[in-house]
Amino acid sequence: MNALIVLLCLASGALLPAQAAVNGKAAHFLNSPFRGGLVSFAGGFLILLILSFATNRPWPSLSSIGKMPWYAWVGGTIGSLYVVSIVLAAPRIGALQMLVALTVGQAISSVVLERQGWIFYPQHAITAPRAVGVGAVVVGLILVRL
Repeated sequence: MNALIVLLCLASGALLPAQAAVNGKAAHFLNSPFRGGLVSFAGGFLILLILSFATNRPWPSLSSIGKMPWYAWVGGTIGSLYVVSIVLAAPRIGALQMLVALTVGQAISSVVLERQGWIFYPQHAITAPRAVGVGAVVVGLILVRL
């Protein structure tokens, strides 16, 4: 099952340059990165709504929704920052620089989140191989920028 999840992540990652270009085109036609992002979120909302009904799982009660921790509500906010950043970055620095920069940010944040055991991540020490791996991603960004 983990191999399938990794393949799903690889496939989703492969689609990110296309997502950036499509969102950038929407922003261009709508004359705003925020409106381009809004179109992106509207499409995502519709797909997730359809899938939510298609799974036939019971909807949670309002009381259980109210018990969600505050940070469970900020995913969309984080997603909107991501979408606006790719809309702005893709046409200016290109897909490769944009995605490597995003990857550097993700790698550094992941090491911190796992080191601290924040949110729901299990704690993992910052070992030499992990530090070298993150360093390699940073070096990759430097090389891509050259």
